[in-house]
Amino acid sequence: MSFGNPSPARDNKNIWAIGVQPTVEVVKYEMQKKQFVPLIPGLSATDVEFSNDGKWIAYVAIPEGTLWRARADGSERLQLTTDTERAALPHWSPDGKQISYASTTPAGSWKLSIVGADGSDAHKMLSENSSQIDANWSPDGERLMFGEFNHDQNGLKIRIIDFKTHQITTIPGSDGLFSPRWSPNGRYIAALSPNGTDLMLFNFKTRKWTTWLKEPAGSFTYPVWSGDSQFLYFDDFVTGAEAIRRVQVGRSEAELVFELGNLERYPGALGPWTSRAADGSFMFVRDRSTQEVYQLTLELP
Repeated sequence: MSFGNPSPARDNKNIWAIGVQPTVEVVKYEMQKKQFVPLIPGLSATDVEFSNDGKWIAYVAIPEGTLWRARADGSERLQLTTDTERAALPHWSPDGKQISYASTTPAGSWKLSIVGADGSDAHKMLSENSSQIDANWSPDGERLMFGEFNHDQNGLKIRIIDFKTHQITTIPGSDGLFSPRWSPNGRYIAALSPNGTDLMLFNFKTRKWTTWLKEPAGSFTYPVWSGDSQFLYFDDFVTGAEAIRRVQVGRSEAELVFELGNLERYPGALGPWTSRAADGSFMFVRDRSTQEVYQLTLELP
């Protein structure tokens, strides 16, 4: 629980304050019924990621911020990180044996980490003085792509770790780009420009970036590829009503998928989160937090 808006009582012995208890609910949108339904009843979490076979999920518990693993129905839950760190954006390796995630402490920056699905061998990937986030596994599981912000050089770039050679390379022309997304077929990388208005596309065959789509800043939130690598979906907060939209590879116009309506979303550490479930439906985090007035007793020496 967190407190805000404190006000001392006239007796100088009590304080009035607003107490907020963060609680959320992961929901998915059923297109045919046009309604949001709970993914797993009672699961207070965000950043839910399904394994490739759809049998397991990784998620970040709310309000603790710890990383957990469970079966797709919520059973066999296992905590993977300690209570002293805050996790975000877990992603399963293609073979389902490891989970990459971003990790931070109250006084630190985001660091790229990996942990076994059974909780073993948890470790940070880099010792460099930089922030790393948005980890993406290559389709063969032999490389890991991530976005990096270098504090010393004050710059953004996209880098790749090769587990076989232990080399770290930078995607050419990625300076200033962020929020990278590796397509499932391994052919492309989608990323955003520094001002957030340009959706960029990198072709591994030509080794070049092209401007894929231009939209107002705030349009491209939590982009995610379709399973066939033909579309990129994104959460659009600014173009009309809040909605999920998508753009097809080879085209430069986005189309509406569905509008979110009056869903009250949880803000989260990295903004309102969304992704796709194993069945292709979109997942969101509904805010169920409570706000109540509390009277706190003040004891002075």
